[in-house]
Amino acid sequence: MRISTKRVLAFIIDMSIISMVFGLIQNFIPLIIEIREYELGTFDILVKFSFVFVFYFLYLFAFDFAKEGRTVGKMIFNILVISRKTMKTPKRKMLLLRSSYKVMSMIVLPISVLLFYFFDQFTLQDTFCDTETIKSNMA
Repeated sequence: MRISTKRVLAFIIDMSIISMVFGLIQNFIPLIIEIREYELGTFDILVKFSFVFVFYFLYLFAFDFAKEGRTVGKMIFNILVISRKTMKTPKRKMLLLRSSYKVMSMIVLPISVLLFYFFDQFTLQDTFCDTETIKSNMA
């Protein structure tokens, strides 16, 4: 299986985990906040804020510190993030910065998907942090 396919499947698994946890907690605590409502002719536009991005960042943050950036999805598909300079796992500070860029790319997901598929697996986080996702030698 190609590394790009593994990355996408790992992402889907991670997003599924986050969505399930978010959904469970949302049943007890409101995690989507209504900010404002606008009227545009006959349409009502409701602006809301969802804490799902906060959950996503916390999930990545936890794995950056506990598993050197290897999320559940990455572990299942046996892939890991390395620094292009050292060819080793990046330092935790860099992994945290990479996670921040990853959350930003989630905000503009349709654009991120197009860039990934049409520009040789381009991702915001790998480009700005000079990292790469590769197949791991760990079993």
